[in-house]
Amino acid sequence: MTGYLSISGDISVASPDIAGISDRWPCAVSGIKPGVTAVSFDMDLRATDFSDKNNLKPLARSCVTDPLSFTVAVSGVPVTEVSLDLTELTLNIGESKTLTATVKPDDATYKAVAWISSNPAVAAVDDTGKVTALSAGTTVITAKAGEKSATCTVTVVKQKSGGSSHGCAAGLGALSMLTLIPLWLRRKR
Repeated sequence: MTGYLSISGDISVASPDIAGISDRWPCAVSGIKPGVTAVSFDMDLRATDFSDKNNLKPLARSCVTDPLSFTVAVSGVPVTEVSLDLTELTLNIGESKTLTATVKPDDATYKAVAWISSNPAVAAVDDTGKVTALSAGTTVITAKAGEKSATCTVTVVKQKSGGSSHGCAAGLGALSMLTLIPLWLRRKR
């Protein structure tokens, strides 16, 4: 005869919406959503003859254990990647542009993005990713979710001033004068 221990009894999860447990031995606990729950085992152990799998024979009285329990903490699905729609951006002082962050996986538990400017005097960023250029210089905007982050280098430049009245308009006037000179020279002859 071949003798082993057989285990029977009840396995339960206090909050089945947080964690589930398999119905096979060895049992496996799997997380469903973030939280904490208790798992308990009420087991009955007994020596059993397994030589005939169709007719298991107990070899001794059962040994009932006190209920065993432990706590399971489910932490959730971690963020694996954060990316931005732009990695470089140039703005004039006073301009704004909203950056878009993408957090992966789609079912990450905590997808909230924190926005940070390395130099808020050059460009500020709000909690929606809107970057506002304040003074000339360079800053790095960081989008962070969980333990992952992505960055965009922002260069702020002074807005170029518009042309003077002596610029292009004066050049166009001179061009028309050049076309009239040959006519004027012909008349002089």
